[in-house]
Amino acid sequence: MALGLVTTVAIGALPVVRSYRFYGRADPMTHLGWATEMLAGRMEFGEVFYPGGHSTTALLTDAMGVPIERGMLLVAALYFAMYALFIPLIAKALSGNREMTVIAAFSGFMILPINQISNGLFFHTYSMAMWFFPVFLYALVKHIKSEREVDSITDLLLSDLAEGSVLDAVGAWNVLLAVLGVTLILIHPQVALNVIILLGTLVVLHAVVCKRLDLFVSDLRPVYGAFVFILVCWLVWIFQFDQVFSVGERVIVSTYEAILGTADAGESVEARYQSARSVEATLPELFVKLFLVPTVYIALGFSVVAYTLWHSFGDTDRRNISTDVDPLSRSVVTYFGYAGLVLGPFFIA
Repeated sequence: MALGLVTTVAIGALPVVRSYRFYGRADPMTHLGWATEMLAGRMEFGEVFYPGGHSTTALLTDAMGVPIERGMLLVAALYFAMYALFIPLIAKALSGNREMTVIAAFSGFMILPINQISNGLFFHTYSMAMWFFPVFLYALVKHIKSEREVDSITDLLLSDLAEGSVLDAVGAWNVLLAVLGVTLILIHPQVALNVIILLGTLVVLHAVVCKRLDLFVSDLRPVYGAFVFILVCWLVWIFQFDQVFSVGERVIVSTYEAILGTADAGESVEARYQSARSVEATLPELFVKLFLVPTVYIALGFSVVAYTLWHSFGDTDRRNISTDVDPLSRSVVTYFGYAGLVLGPFFIA
């Protein structure tokens, strides 16, 4: 597994290994210009909608004394390395099962999220936020599985504050979640929005569903504080940019036209179809090459979640069946299963 990790990171860091001056197309060139302006002091941190990667690059470049292009390659490779490392760590934190960890590791080594269409292995802010997401997910799993010796979160806060330990009252993983959430906002607010939807779903589950249904999720720690903090930070950050309102208006208009059937989506689809035909490729062939393996993984993941949810709603005898996975880990799967059902339509849209 270690060899696979090193090999995968080396593939993602090939531009660094081969000492390329720069690597990327379209958006990465724009980001290079912004990072250069930020390093020179001609662009402020708050002028960029997603300044996380650019500011990190400027800091790294200034500290190491390397060209800005080299710094961007190093930062992109660092984010990709975090993705490859934390995928198996999430599986280990979730189950503690070595076999599951190995399967998760080699699944991560396939780099399934990268399709070279809307993302890629270069300095691209959305891709980098996507690579950083497993770090947040790892902290989230560790937080909701952390032990809580009292039944009420209020009692927990009061008891810890009475002992004078603010960190224990809030929770170390909870604090880390907040920090990582703000980091995601600065890397790319769109990915941070997905995180907010995820946390919001978990909040609803913990506050409403687990009070009415005898599900495993009642044993998990809540994420109220992290959700509210990240949501407020996200709103404060995005509403200072005019482009948010223009993009929001275009989304609403496009959705309205799609519902009424007045959108020009047909022309766009036809143009892409003709582009594929020009290189003697068919749409089914492109789908198989780009999305078949991810689709298989999605189907397998959906099957596991559906099976877990079925057990959650089943009778007591089925719930108490002995398995290699502890009930708390099954609770997390149930948790994220519901969250996936909520997030699914957003990805389809």
